[in-house]
Amino acid sequence: MKKAFFIGDYEKSDLLFYLAKVLSITRRVLLVDATKNQNYQYLVPRIDDEPGIVTYDGFDVFTGSKEELQQQRLGSYDHVIYDIDEAERLSPYRSTHRFFFVTSMDITSIIRGEHLIQAFTEHLPRTDPLPFYKLLIEDARQPGEAYIDDRLAAYPLTWVETLSYSPDDRDRTQKIHNQYTNKLHMRRLSSDMRILITDLTQIVDGATAKSAAQLYKQAERRK
Repeated sequence: MKKAFFIGDYEKSDLLFYLAKVLSITRRVLLVDATKNQNYQYLVPRIDDEPGIVTYDGFDVFTGSKEELQQQRLGSYDHVIYDIDEAERLSPYRSTHRFFFVTSMDITSIIRGEHLIQAFTEHLPRTDPLPFYKLLIEDARQPGEAYIDDRLAAYPLTWVETLSYSPDDRDRTQKIHNQYTNKLHMRRLSSDMRILITDLTQIVDGATAKSAAQLYKQAERRK
């Protein structure tokens, strides 16, 4: 089982939905809502408001408490993806997992993200830094990526790679449309979003660029 932690005070459900759908073409995937507001319960088809696991467009989604998550059989999944925006919902980690710091250049997003990183690395020795991918949403030219590096320099992490994406009106429109159809339509996504999803597929699953692109096309066609 591989785990991927997407940590940050930024609404990223649509991105993680698309990633989970692409991965689910060949893998069994669980997307864990480890956010404060538990908004995923409103974004996936659910018979009632009870927490737990539901299947959505080929993969599973969990909403509920940390204690309820511990009762689930996570070992049956190939990938477990965590959306985390609250320190109390942070899960145990291992150095073999994938870690992503997700932020916009909004100062509140950066500072709240820093608090999460602080809690996540609290008991980690500086001699054993965690490898992190930086995922910058929206225009990061001002004040720039160096500002984030400076704010997080005190914590035991090392940057592997920086990924970036500027939301497009097409992606925003598709996100809302998907919410009301209970289906993840992907044909009208922007090219930047497609590139980001295939890049994440390579990182999380270890897929080649060619196979990641093929998985994306299959997910795009899946009805």
